[in-house]
Amino acid sequence: MRSFIFLCVLGSILVSFTMTSELSSISYNIDKSSKITIEGTSNVHDWVAHVNKVTGDVEFGVSDDGLIRINECNVNIDVKSIKSEKGSIMDNKMFKALKGKEHPMITFKLKSIGSMEKTSNGFKSKVYGYLTIAGATKVIGFDVKGVELANGGYEITGSEKLKMTTYNIDPPTAMMGAMTTGDDITIRFRTVLVQK
Repeated sequence: MRSFIFLCVLGSILVSFTMTSELSSISYNIDKSSKITIEGTSNVHDWVAHVNKVTGDVEFGVSDDGLIRINECNVNIDVKSIKSEKGSIMDNKMFKALKGKEHPMITFKLKSIGSMEKTSNGFKSKVYGYLTIAGATKVIGFDVKGVELANGGYEITGSEKLKMTTYNIDPPTAMMGAMTTGDDITIRFRTVLVQK
């Protein structure tokens, strides 16, 4: 009889713990105010390109104690919307190098979360995902920082260094080959999430 009572009490505790630690899901869209830049080098000058069209969605799991977990993340970058500060010639070179006609989108899809840490105004996390550029998909991992906004949304920031050749991209050249771009690029992002 005592064993039965003990099992009932233990079961109640476990059910209570499961209910209080259960995550509720909140879905967000990527806002058009989000900013992504691509920074690179060449034998003539450094260059910067801006992404003017990024879409996607993110789903968070939030527990009663405010712990946040990223359940899902999908980001889509319109290759044609990538514009450099060096004008249309550079833009056309980038579009061709990125194989924009055959692969009009650069995409990122969440694979897993390496770590998640709550901060005073949001969270810090290590994120792993599938990045597809010019038809080539690689798994990458990078650090992100999330800050909760007054409207209930989030600002997610981070950066990652890549090599173009990792994605089978030939670094663009210009001026009859006199200008050659470096293989290394840095992607920086400030993604604004608004609740659906």
